Amino acid sequence: RVRTLKEPGCRETVIVSSDAKTCLLDKNSRVLYVFDAGEQLGIKKGWRVLEVNGKQVENASQAKAEIQLAHATAPSFEVSFEIDQTVVDQATEDEEHCPSVIRDMHSRSRSVV
Repeated sequence: RVRTLKEPGCRETVIVSSDAKTCLLDKNSRVLYVFDAGEQLGIKKGWRVLEVNGKQVENASQAKAEIQLAHATAPSFEVSFEIDQTVVDQATEDEEHCPSVIRDMHSRSRSVV
């Protein structure tokens, strides 16, 4: 972990290994699900991708492209997230009411970090 700031509106930057799945992103580049490797890095549901290897991403398709490039070209890479506690709380609430989201996450078009 590069630094730890866990208040809403702050930024968290983690170093991700290219050979491990850390989290699943939704169509808004927000973390929908966190795999074991992501939990070890402190990644939380609801965080939004801001940068990949220092390159700012403006939308989900750009985030997906940068993440795929990083996975393909380096053994590890940096991902910076925006922390939004409201979104984190909502994601937890949504999961409790809709457990099928996690069950069928692989059948939908999502980005994996």
